[in-house]
Amino acid sequence: NNTAYNRLRLAKLTGNSVCSETKAKQNEDAAKNVLLVDGDELTLELLKRALEKEGFSVRTARDGLEALALTKQEKISLVISELMMPKMDGLLLKENLSFDSERNRIPFILMSHQKDKTTVERAFELQVRHYLKKPLMFTELIGITKNILRGSE
Repeated sequence: NNTAYNRLRLAKLTGNSVCSETKAKQNEDAAKNVLLVDGDELTLELLKRALEKEGFSVRTARDGLEALALTKQEKISLVISELMMPKMDGLLLKENLSFDSERNRIPFILMSHQKDKTTVERAFELQVRHYLKKPLMFTELIGITKNILRGSE
């Protein structure tokens, strides 16, 4: 039952693709790849450590352009991004990911000190899963991350 559940979860994360027995473990590991994007070094390091402590593989980027390049190079299961960053902000990053048929399915969490009606509306138009206001509660972010990657959201 666990194997079937894991394959169903992986199929959902990869756009309902077939998850064969030989690729199940490889895909399961890839399903834990989180891309964390923030221009602030301290925030980036704190969030990275908290997510790694929970067993996630975390890649980091300091701006939207770097994050966009990483999503082309690696299999990313979830993007957690700050709104306000140099070179490309979080909403523009999500919009660029939406143009690609493979990357538009990557779940996206946006976080920022700025949270107003306009940015929230734009975020949900772009199908951002969650928009969290900083300062964050790590337990909330970790719980949301687990739920998204488990496929229960």
